Amino acid sequence: MKFVTSTSILLILLISSSFGLLDPKRFGKKFAALVYRAHRLCKDSTGVTQQLIDGVKVGQFPDNEPSIQYYTFCLWGASGELDDNYKLIKDQLIEYLTEMDLLEDAGTYLSCNENATKLVGVPIHKQFWEMQKCLYKNIPTENFIFF
Repeated sequence: MKFVTSTSILLILLISSSFGLLDPKRFGKKFAALVYRAHRLCKDSTGVTQQLIDGVKVGQFPDNEPSIQYYTFCLWGASGELDDNYKLIKDQLIEYLTEMDLLEDAGTYLSCNENATKLVGVPIHKQFWEMQKCLYKNIPTENFIFF
């Protein structure tokens, strides 16, 4: 069973890195295992272009492109890091960040999420868009993760 699990994770990492989605050295095993699946699911369901995704990676946040906003929200939902109130599940977040050696950014993730979910009258996908912008502004560029 361990062999099958290890082989599956390795296969996901190889496929994902071949599509340019991630550098396997940056992600822990658990997080890397869902990167490819979440990206494909969210990209297909939102119709977002790779150009928009690549733009976010370098700080371009077009507020007039709903597909990238829905994609961002979808990624957070697919990651399993949100509770029923769209708050980050701290233990899950810490587990992922610990695997990636980015634990020092946990407070920023939690703060950006808390501030975004307090936006009254703003649709949930736009709240997470604001959260993503907050993360980009407040996390060192080399630690910013978006795929």
